[in-house]
Amino acid sequence: MAVSDRYVAVDHPDAEQLIIYDFITKQKETIHPDVCLVGLYFLPDGHLLGVGGDKLIKYKVDCGKLTTVWTCDEVADRYIICTDFYKVSTRNLKLFYIISPKGSTSSLKNN
Repeated sequence: MAVSDRYVAVDHPDAEQLIIYDFITKQKETIHPDVCLVGLYFLPDGHLLGVGGDKLIKYKVDCGKLTTVWTCDEVADRYIICTDFYKVSTRNLKLFYIISPKGSTSSLKNN
């Protein structure tokens, strides 16, 4: 789940749906994204980051509709999104992805 000043976005993994509720218009949109999103985060500029499968996707949200701004492929694992950093951590491996505004990522590995 992710919340902004205007929207709340909730993933429904069993139905592979993304539900977006607009606080201003009081409307709900149900979307079936190409990738089942398991992590969501609204950026300060109102864009939505979603992670699922091996993809990290930045969306523009407008009237409950999603438009893909960019996609990063081959993102290792998919659990936590926090602002412009994406962290993957296991017992033996730690990765930090630094996300640029254009959608490219740089990873920092710490074993």
